[in-house]
Amino acid sequence: MKVAIAFLLDHKIHNFMRSLAVDIHRQYPLGFSAASALPHISLKQPFPIADLAEVEAYFEQLAASIPPFKVELTRLELQTYAGQSRGIAPTKKAEWGILWLAVRENPVLRNLHRRINRELGERFENTRAAFDGEAYRFHATLFTGEQNADLYREAFAAYKDTPINLSCTIKQIALFYKNNDSADVRDFITYKILPLK
Repeated sequence: MKVAIAFLLDHKIHNFMRSLAVDIHRQYPLGFSAASALPHISLKQPFPIADLAEVEAYFEQLAASIPPFKVELTRLELQTYAGQSRGIAPTKKAEWGILWLAVRENPVLRNLHRRINRELGERFENTRAAFDGEAYRFHATLFTGEQNADLYREAFAAYKDTPINLSCTIKQIALFYKNNDSADVRDFITYKILPLK
């Protein structure tokens, strides 16, 4: 079993992201595996768990301790990774990509990322996940891993100047869950959504 924790984006950004994804996919068929989850900003990357009820109890305490806050999405970005899936994308290709909307770094997000990693590490075993830590870049994923990186590069070149001046107040947090250890993002369900305090 694995879980991940994320903030859900509002309906305006949800609709923008889905419209942009469909538009890009029509010209560059990158696949819709990232659309299996609601548009979100990941706060804690997937990590293995032994007991869902214990993690759920932590998640409920966490949600009750966070007031709503504002986030800004600023531009389209491409990340490519060579020779490995890093446990995120269902691929065996030599190089794969992620196309995302960058989220402007702010102290609330960074401090919550630190806090969650610290608190989970104190309560549970083996909670470290790929990309955790100070280098983690906050983002909202449009596409990930289904095609080779060259197609991602082509799509990014065509859409990189798309205006992305979006903001919203984060009001909900989600717990994503899957009952296996596969790297396929489509195996996750949105297990629980809670309002921020």
